Amino acid sequence: MKYFLAPAVLVVVGVLACGAMGDTFLQGLAGPTGLANEGSQGSSAANDRFLDSSSFIGAPYDWSGVGNNGGSWATMISPSYFLSANHDHPAPGSTVTFHLDNNPNGPTESYTVDSTYYQTVYDGQGSDLYLGKLTTPVSSNIAKYPVLSLGSDADYYGMTIMTYGNPNRVGMSNVNNDFLLSDDGVSPPTLHHGIDDLPLQGYGLTRVMYFNYYANGGQQGANEAYLEGGDSGGPSFAVANGSLALLGIHFVDSGPVYDGATSGDSFVPFYVDQLDANMVGQQVTLAVVPEPVTMVSLFIGLAGLAGHIRKRIQK
Repeated sequence: MKYFLAPAVLVVVGVLACGAMGDTFLQGLAGPTGLANEGSQGSSAANDRFLDSSSFIGAPYDWSGVGNNGGSWATMISPSYFLSANHDHPAPGSTVTFHLDNNPNGPTESYTVDSTYYQTVYDGQGSDLYLGKLTTPVSSNIAKYPVLSLGSDADYYGMTIMTYGNPNRVGMSNVNNDFLLSDDGVSPPTLHHGIDDLPLQGYGLTRVMYFNYYANGGQQGANEAYLEGGDSGGPSFAVANGSLALLGIHFVDSGPVYDGATSGDSFVPFYVDQLDANMVGQQVTLAVVPEPVTMVSLFIGLAGLAGHIRKRIQK
């Protein structure tokens, strides 16, 4: 595996369907109560990538590695391999298009999906995380995202994430805090684990990262997001060292939009070894947090060096 350094940072009833192409639901576009019927909420300069607005919350980051074939998402993790949802992914032979910037009329690159793929497994059962391959590697213009790797599941709880979904909309949420008050501390206790196993008929067993939508309040305010149909296979990222690091691929929601409604992603860090074993000639890059002892040792070393220099100056 390749590494680079980054700072530290229920009952689910439905797979995200690809049929009804609802937009990612945002608190800022909801009605006075923060709730509304599922479906299109209109546009948002702060959240919709291809409005190319200076107020776009995703403007500091590179989204070029998130492609679409007109209905299904592909997120690049190496020059040839992408992640998506097993229940909704770009089909072999289809064309995935990547936008190099946030201008809808800006430059694009398109690639064909290969017939090679791998469906991840968990405890001997199929999972919803899908590893696909392109027939040719993408160019250096297109981002390949590292996977954020921390010491334990609990290290992800409460972490701020950026969700990417339909229609090229970026929202925000926080990973559930696993039976604490709630991930945002403002709603009744959640019934969902922060990261847990989800058995679901037709998809076996998937390791899932949950996050909640809060109709009023919540850490993310107007950017608070809830997944809907059409988001399946899209990515969720953390920001590590100023860049996007992959955490999840959209998988499930809990049905209607309500206060505390749950969305869930296939938890990518859990599957890294499987991905590496099935990426011929390529590997996942990991964004990792430096161990505290390393930072302490660095501090002690710098302090010692400063003392040595001071002694030499005094001589």
